[in-house]
Amino acid sequence: MGLTTPRTGGLLALALVIALLPLAFQNNYHYDVAIHIIINAAVVVGLNLLIGYAGQISLGHAAFFGLGAYTSAILTANHGWPPLAALGAGAAGVGLLAFLIGQPILRLKGHYLAMATLGFGIIISIVLNTESALTGGPDGMVVPAFTLLGGSLYGEKSWYWVFGGLLVLVTWLALNIIDSPVGRALRGVHGSEVAAQV
Repeated sequence: MGLTTPRTGGLLALALVIALLPLAFQNNYHYDVAIHIIINAAVVVGLNLLIGYAGQISLGHAAFFGLGAYTSAILTANHGWPPLAALGAGAAGVGLLAFLIGQPILRLKGHYLAMATLGFGIIISIVLNTESALTGGPDGMVVPAFTLLGGSLYGEKSWYWVFGGLLVLVTWLALNIIDSPVGRALRGVHGSEVAAQV
């Protein structure tokens, strides 16, 4: 494979942009904006697998993203869990919830699927905004610094490199999924769900 393929050339270009972008930053605000862009880019990579490759319209993607974030934040801030354990529990909990909700919702097709996922997203948004005692409401919540092996991660510059590395990793994983049997199955569903089931 040459450097022009998405797996190598595109991934190297992404890593290069992430590595060189801080040269243009003038203050921490620029780092903060870049962090938000990187986080959303990672979410979009997952959404691309669902909508772009599988052709399934889901409008509830942000709900799962928010639930995972709030679960790990609540476990860390209110229950004293170590950050990595809280992240793992949040991911596992949201994965289980997605599996349970996906069983009935994925029987729907087309606009009905989109409306069901939209409804789920709206319900989660309302809950996260109104349960201020638990989530802090629209203002959010204070979470302790991320600690790992006795050290703390804080500051925009540190988080930029963490999330930049995670975006490259997520993109690499997605490219591997696309070229795997699972990726071929996703493309098959996009072409024809009936043919894919057969």
